[in-house]
Amino acid sequence: MNEQELMIKKKIEKREKVDTILAYILLVIITICIIIVVYIKFFREDEVVENNEYTANYITLNEISSALANSNLASQEGGATLNSTSTTDMLTVDYSKESRSVRLDIPLNINELAITIDEENEDMIEEVYKEIAVIVCQYYGNDVSACRNTIAKVDANNQIDGIRFEEVGDTTTVYLDINKKISVDNIQTYNSVEVLELNNTNYILNLNNVIIDAISVNVTDNNISVAGSIEDTSTSSEALSVVVKLYDENENILGENKYDFTNENPLTGVSNFTVEFTSNETLNIANVKKYSIEVSK
Repeated sequence: MNEQELMIKKKIEKREKVDTILAYILLVIITICIIIVVYIKFFREDEVVENNEYTANYITLNEISSALANSNLASQEGGATLNSTSTTDMLTVDYSKESRSVRLDIPLNINELAITIDEENEDMIEEVYKEIAVIVCQYYGNDVSACRNTIAKVDANNQIDGIRFEEVGDTTTVYLDINKKISVDNIQTYNSVEVLELNNTNYILNLNNVIIDAISVNVTDNNISVAGSIEDTSTSSEALSVVVKLYDENENILGENKYDFTNENPLTGVSNFTVEFTSNETLNIANVKKYSIEVSK
């Protein structure tokens, strides 16, 4: 083999080594690409699905508006009416009761509905914002009776997480966080008539398929009023009465009064009742220490 042939042979061997190295490099690159594709297809996709699984779901103004149309306020007796409309950032409520009416334009500020309280219509506005609060409370999985009992006690002096009050001058605004599940009270349910202290209103009565909740007792020097919400869950259409009895410290009966649901004042859906007592010759309000609520059909 002459010198020229030897040089050609060395060039060929050198080229073969380079080609081998390039082939190994190409094989490594292909392997890495395959690993990336497999990761994206099988592992990355699973992570995305898992994240979507926990996407937060919040109540919308449209859902609140629809719920208001079927609420206690919309089903009251005596000619009460309630109409509600919504946009993406405004809830409008027209509420009429007896000879009074109020229109509320309720803006949504980030995640809070802001309801301005007008002193002249304070009682009606309170009914509206508490009904909205109950709708939001129930939406996030709370029992409706527990919601009503908790929210019935809320005011500027008794605020809870999710419902706050702000006073600027003579104007009071209540803010309802529609993205938050409020903590409701741990409600005791009684299935029989109970004689309780006047300050004990944190309970639900379930008496033969008649549910009474959102109970309140208001005592002044000359009057006592016992109020609440009532629903008959049976298929019976019988008229019924809510009977309230007042007792002294030893559970002697001092007074008895009732609220009647009749054909002229029917119990439809969830209704409200108030039973009132006035101090007189036979009833001294100062002696009243306990009360009971029962249902008579």
